[in-house]
Amino acid sequence: MDVIDAQMVGTLSSSDFDAEVAAIRSAILNDVNELGETALFIAADKGHLDVVQDILFYSSTEGISLKNDLGFDAFHIAASRGHLCMY
Repeated sequence: MDVIDAQMVGTLSSSDFDAEVAAIRSAILNDVNELGETALFIAADKGHLDVVQDILFYSSTEGISLKNDLGFDAFHIAASRGHLCMY
């Protein structure tokens, strides 16, 4: 609770605040649902390229390479749905 209070009144340094935001973002992005899928899986499955790009920017290597319960990663899912992006 002290950390939240410090953030609210601005006594937490900006680097500490940035580190906390990064930790929260990582926890959210790498959270796994009951099928073993993360936000990256869902965005890739639905073909939301802009969301996938944002998630990739903040994801860990482990989060990117995570496989679901069927052994597929998010890129397998995207490709299987025909969501291919050629640069």
